[in-house]
Amino acid sequence: GRAVATLARASRGEALGLYEAEWALTPMANAFDESVATAIRRVAEACSRRGAPMEVMEMALREWVHEGCEPDQLARGVARAAFEVWAVQGVRDQGLPSLRAAAAWLRSEVAEDNRRLAVGSIDSQVLAAVGREETGMAEDMHLALDVLDGGKVPSFDELVAAKQRTFGDFPLAAEAGLQDAIAAAWSGAIPGLVLSSAAAAVEVWWQGLSDPRVVVGQATMRVIEALRYRTRLRVQATWPGGLANDGFAPAFRSEGDRLVPWFVSKELVQEVEVLEARKREASGAEGAARASNLPGIRERPDTSVTERKEGNLASFMVDAARKVTGGRCMYCGSNDAIKAVYVWPLEIGGTEGPSNFGCSCGLCYEFKRVLGPKRWGEVLAEDPEEAVISWWTSQKEADEEARRRVEELKKSRPRR
Repeated sequence: GRAVATLARASRGEALGLYEAEWALTPMANAFDESVATAIRRVAEACSRRGAPMEVMEMALREWVHEGCEPDQLARGVARAAFEVWAVQGVRDQGLPSLRAAAAWLRSEVAEDNRRLAVGSIDSQVLAAVGREETGMAEDMHLALDVLDGGKVPSFDELVAAKQRTFGDFPLAAEAGLQDAIAAAWSGAIPGLVLSSAAAAVEVWWQGLSDPRVVVGQATMRVIEALRYRTRLRVQATWPGGLANDGFAPAFRSEGDRLVPWFVSKELVQEVEVLEARKREASGAEGAARASNLPGIRERPDTSVTERKEGNLASFMVDAARKVTGGRCMYCGSNDAIKAVYVWPLEIGGTEGPSNFGCSCGLCYEFKRVLGPKRWGEVLAEDPEEAVISWWTSQKEADEEARRRVEELKKSRPRR
């Protein structure tokens, strides 16, 4: 009865949802004839009228029927088919629209089920058994899209849950595409984590070869070594004869009235000052709005979880961090005003132990905070010759300013 009626609705051109698609095709479990193929196409077309991608639904329904129409498992099939179509059509271009459409459709279906539960038009016991899993799979698809779009840095906790629910069924091409996107996100969130090292970290975790704690520890060592190498290149390019204190670098240089990391450009200092001004303006606007009880303004914390915890590290932790970096800032090589920091941010799965420790001077810490880790990472990866230009241009300007002031002083003195 219900299956025949639902299939008839699909044949009449009506739209069907997730559970209705299951109702229509359940009697055809394990069947493979032409009539079943026709029914699958009609149901897929009916689902597409509510926004589901036709090619995804047809693949998902076909596999679901051939596997025996297991109750309440079509959502999993849709997620798997969406990623397979994405991989076939191209993980970096034309495949994304189908994946977006499937994710949006599945999320809307989950929302519709919740609405039906609220009004009592669906069996609450049925929904309780599968609702959380379906919701999780829909969110996993949106997590993948956010990572692919470059707008999300996934944490280990998010990835573990998504891999157990959804990502574990990936075809190889989709798996490789998502791993590349995760690696790019991690590389952008951790200054000094080059893309190849990030990709290696993703691979060993994904394959179950290392747990997150080990991955973080190994990645931290690679980051510190990579940053040390970049500092050495900058120092060697700037002072070909070497510095008196080998291995160290200047603590800072002056840019106008401001102390800045010795290797950054004048343009970067201006960029930081613009961002600081914008933040002050935004903070003032939000503060005024909150004071006036205006709606729509939410207070944002000035610091992340990582920054707050870094500000309260015990002295023995600071000592441990200094040992890791040789008592120097891992970004610029200075040994001035050194503070312990977490290399892998806690928000995305970094551990709070010594294996995740590094050191930063106060100036580099502030520049990273204002610019953001991705932009700061780009600065650290610049050609060492940029440091040469920045340092010696600054010294030349300082010398010229000193001579100008001496001349002014001479002119201002009374003649004898």
